[in-house]
Amino acid sequence: MTSLPHRGLLLGLLLMPAWAQAGAFIFSDGSSPNLIAHPIGYLGVGGPRNVTVCLNPSGVPGGNVAAAEASVQKVVATWNAQRVSERNLGLGTANDLPSTQFDFESVLLHEMGHCLGLAHPNLASESGLNDPQANGTKSDVGSNGSFNVSAGSDGLFGSFDDARGDDINLYWYRRNVNRPLEFPAIIDGSTFARTGNLPAGHNFAANADRQVLAALGTANTESVMQQLTFHDEAQRRLTGEDLSTIRLGRSGVDMVQGTADDYTITLEYVGRTSSCDVDIAFVSGAGFAFCSVGGAIVATNHARITTADIRMDSGANWFFSTGPNTQTTITSDSPDPSSPGQPYTVAVSVTKTLSVPNGTPSGMVEIDDGQGASCSLTLNGSGQGSCQLTSSGSGSRTLTANYLGDLGFDASSGTATHGLGVPTTTAILSDLPDPSVVGQPYNVQIQV
Repeated sequence: MTSLPHRGLLLGLLLMPAWAQAGAFIFSDGSSPNLIAHPIGYLGVGGPRNVTVCLNPSGVPGGNVAAAEASVQKVVATWNAQRVSERNLGLGTANDLPSTQFDFESVLLHEMGHCLGLAHPNLASESGLNDPQANGTKSDVGSNGSFNVSAGSDGLFGSFDDARGDDINLYWYRRNVNRPLEFPAIIDGSTFARTGNLPAGHNFAANADRQVLAALGTANTESVMQQLTFHDEAQRRLTGEDLSTIRLGRSGVDMVQGTADDYTITLEYVGRTSSCDVDIAFVSGAGFAFCSVGGAIVATNHARITTADIRMDSGANWFFSTGPNTQTTITSDSPDPSSPGQPYTVAVSVTKTLSVPNGTPSGMVEIDDGQGASCSLTLNGSGQGSCQLTSSGSGSRTLTANYLGDLGFDASSGTATHGLGVPTTTAILSDLPDPSVVGQPYNVQIQV
């Protein structure tokens, strides 16, 4: 068995960089650029993969174990939801944390990605480069032994026109598109590539750096796996770049979506202990935060995580988010009950649970009936909206409204029960005597 040690780090502005080796997938480098990482337990056979997560309560700063645990559970729920989002950056007054603190949930969301096999999509600190050159797309050095980093005519490192010389690209992108938030229905080796298949005029793979995405028309958005976090920054939702990389891995060793070696990933929080697949602990001198992983080869160009440990620096000034800072409520569903095939209107309200972030929750809500019917809406300036559903069948339905979050407003969900009536028909079976005379009673028999 070949062992593959690795340490992936996320570093704050005020902390010195520590060594790491990272790529689009965590074990890939210039000698093995196609090496894709899979989660703990994957041996090339498809099916569900359950990854247990736990929190070591000793060492949690200030004894805030319950608050830290709540943040861990939110991260587990976010990765399990596998929901693509944009506008996932909440800065300053657009978030719920004090200006001098680092958001534990945001950092843990990033580190959990490392523990699942993802790496930084940018060159990051392990390249030895500084910002902004470190924002260039993940690669290893070529034969000249050094990185070739030129921002191109747009002045942005990490965009499509970077001149990268003989650098070896380690980043997987959508074939013939090269837009880092792409999330098509099929994500496998037929739709994503590491080399070739770039659109005309593109020099190199583009990554989901916030400035690159803003230039592409999607502001306040950045990949969770992008290295470098700031104090007073909330980034609690995953982007298309994060999830497309996970999905590419989930296509298995044949890299064909929909075949027998495909798998799913479910994180399971198992409590306050240190005995689990991914154990989280606070320690002194951790260099801010890192996930240390071990690995083993599964097949050619495929490896699995064998061990994963997240360490957070107990000396960092952490903010613990104890729950969503929004609440989603289905305020009405009318008519209720409805008949099968009859449209009904579902109204939703999203409110803040805290005084911060500033303003009113904005963005989109998706509603479904659990049986395939769905609709979506954009919240108005009062945090409200409605859309129409049309359900089939009979009986009751549990409606679920999922607020996707926006900027520093957390995602949240609400449910309600909707009745679906059984359709009826009425038939007159007989009317006797027929004909009758004026004033003569006659009987009408009906069937419902």
